[in-house]
Amino acid sequence: MLDLYNNHENKNWKFKMDITGVDASDIKSRLIIESNDTIYMVKGQINGTECKFDVPVLENFKQGQNGKVYYEVIIQDEQYSKLWEENFNIVSKTEVKVLEGNFSEEEVEEKPKATVNVTSLQEEVKPEIVEEKVEEPKQKVKETSIKEQNDIETEIYMEEEVFSFDSFLKNKK
Repeated sequence: MLDLYNNHENKNWKFKMDITGVDASDIKSRLIIESNDTIYMVKGQINGTECKFDVPVLENFKQGQNGKVYYEVIIQDEQYSKLWEENFNIVSKTEVKVLEGNFSEEEVEEKPKATVNVTSLQEEVKPEIVEEKVEEPKQKVKETSIKEQNDIETEIYMEEEVFSFDSFLKNKK
């Protein structure tokens, strides 16, 4: 089955012929493209033993329509002969449809264009490293031991004075 276009130029067709007993100028070639309700006839140009058909855009056919293509010759206006026949299907190269009622306008928000300007070149500044000596604290805090009893005491030594945790809580009140 041949695919023919209804919205795009079709390829040209060439047929080789073996002509005997008659001059090529006495032959009329035609291509008949026929469907149920549409018929096209394309005249062929014979050059030596070749017949060429310029198949047009078949805009009167609808996509999906089927039919038959015939290559016919009429010899000396007396003799008719069907030399070739093939089925065809109409196709479209591209198809775009606009559905009515689905059109709406939207406002297009223009975004400001980003710009970058260079005003001057600045050298990279490296931070200055300063060394400081850290002094030892004057007061020393030590945690010595934990005793396991009903009342757990932790003793904290600050310089030479000793405080118990229980006495700390009593003084806080």
